[in-house]
Amino acid sequence: MSKYSFPSLIVLCALAACTDSSTRSTLTAPDAGQASLAIAGRASGHIGFNFGAPTIGLLSERYSFTALSTDPATFGANGQFELMLTAATGVEQKFHGDVICMDIVGNTARMAGQLTKVWINNVQRPITGATHVIWTVQDNGEGQGITDFGSPMFFNNAANAQQHCAVGFTPPTFSNQEGNVQVQP
Repeated sequence: MSKYSFPSLIVLCALAACTDSSTRSTLTAPDAGQASLAIAGRASGHIGFNFGAPTIGLLSERYSFTALSTDPATFGANGQFELMLTAATGVEQKFHGDVICMDIVGNTARMAGQLTKVWINNVQRPITGATHVIWTVQDNGEGQGITDFGSPMFFNNAANAQQHCAVGFTPPTFSNQEGNVQVQP
């Protein structure tokens, strides 16, 4: 599996399309309608874990996400995520959803999302049980030997998802084994 995901590719293409090195621009103050965009934090990336102890029932967990803060006062955010779980039995579960909230403190982002689609072994299924996921990532910079950290995604309910963004739970975080995380306050 490549260490780059489709959502990350979309973000990179969007950034490249907005960049024109042949022109010079002058920085000006944003107008009132653009003020909220100036303070919006963002986070994106890919996290991958391979579990050496299948006794927990999982061989691997991989997820990609993009999130943009829309209202830091209420922790509102927009974005998407995709999660892939491979069970020790070989069953593959894929989840897709929308990012609903985010809080960034320094180089760490806490996020929550609502599930919109579920597939088990490539067959779409109805969403049952927990309807939300929560996760935390830490961007430790770029360079050789620098590793970002991330938590597994934890299935939860809507109330706990909002609480995670507002005050945070302390999920265990692990060294990212593949991919990269970007957190920009």
